Amino acid sequence: MAAVRNIVVHLDDPEALTSFLPAVVQLARDLKARALTLTAVGFVEAPLTGASMTLSLVQARQREAEDLLELMRQRAIRAAPDLDLEWRGAATSRMANPAPDWSVMGDLLTLRAPEPSAGPLGRFDVGELVLTAGRPVLLVPRSATRLAFDRVLIGFKPTREGRLALSAALPLLRDARRVHLAAFGSTTTPRQLKDAAAFLAHHGIEAETTLREAVEDAQAGRALLDLAEADRSDLLVTGAYGHSRTRELIFGGVTRTLLGEAPLPWLMAH
Repeated sequence: MAAVRNIVVHLDDPEALTSFLPAVVQLARDLKARALTLTAVGFVEAPLTGASMTLSLVQARQREAEDLLELMRQRAIRAAPDLDLEWRGAATSRMANPAPDWSVMGDLLTLRAPEPSAGPLGRFDVGELVLTAGRPVLLVPRSATRLAFDRVLIGFKPTREGRLALSAALPLLRDARRVHLAAFGSTTTPRQLKDAAAFLAHHGIEAETTLREAVEDAQAGRALLDLAEADRSDLLVTGAYGHSRTRELIFGGVTRTLLGEAPLPWLMAH
């Protein structure tokens, strides 16, 4: 079974050090990971003012972001003395976001669900990271203080993203007591769902299956969340952005629904 050796942890503000980071550290220990790459980005955007003010204001914001990142580094680097910790921080523009490049360090990326408004480091674009990182992303609710996955719901679709999500989930399914593999809509056949269950079985994971063909694609995200609540799931697994991001923004889609509404940790792959 695939193993997680390094987890990239994105820290979106100082508060993440007191709740989110300890939960990820414990997850790393549970997964027998060897290292954590701790990352944070302070987004410094040019203000919409006259040209004579722009440079000085940007420089001031740059210094503020760098000072905050240094304080976070000093606290974060002491979070887990038993693990190999590396810090990556940058104060930069959104166009030069280094987070996707840093993702090569890890087998898994973890970050918190974003707030509606920007925090002290700016607002991180989760969708952009999912699309560009080339790694599975675990999105964690801001209220979460523990990451232990006992009851897992996998929303399967026979697409490239759906198959990648199955593989990405394997390390997190190792200790689960219940794994539920569910598919919605007419695009998934009974044979495709059976084959997905067989893939998990080959890795020692027995999953029950559910196929609800009557659910329309537009309702699949809501149906997944309803099933997760009924199952009392503590982890949701899906592919992400099976449609283009632009199409999801205009017409909606499972990824867009889950980004806005998922109340539980969500592992996604693109």
